[in-house]
Amino acid sequence: MRTGIIKVISIPFLVAFNSHSTSAASWTKTHPSFMVYIRTYGGFCPDGPCGGETIIDKSGRIFGRRFSNHQGSVIGSLGEKSMAELTQQIENTDLEKIANSHHVGTCSSAEDGPDEEWIFNTSNGYKTIDSCRNNLHVVSTNLFQSLNDALRKATAKH
Repeated sequence: MRTGIIKVISIPFLVAFNSHSTSAASWTKTHPSFMVYIRTYGGFCPDGPCGGETIIDKSGRIFGRRFSNHQGSVIGSLGEKSMAELTQQIENTDLEKIANSHHVGTCSSAEDGPDEEWIFNTSNGYKTIDSCRNNLHVVSTNLFQSLNDALRKATAKH
């Protein structure tokens, strides 16, 4: 009896997860010059599960959308200095090592908090990292904090 319950519960989760992965693929195709794509998922907001997507393109424009808004809109921009610093940080971070690592412990989304997925468009191709699947601390980097800080500053001005 438990097996049947697990199957029923896991199928909607897989459908939801795959729809967000498809969403990332389709949205990054509409922004081929993206530098980094960020998807926030999980947790609870007053109106249901939280989630949204952000793209920083190589010109510094920041596009954002909630999962219900399929178009997205420009929500800010980064200056040349910020873009140069982030680009350098991305290129200097061992994203491959992070992508090949495994998350240890409980994911934030399992405790009503948010998790994030990042797709980096680097000179060595695309690198996907997820806070629930990968260990972000396997290398010493300030990349994720720098991205959050830059986004916070740039979108506050807009």
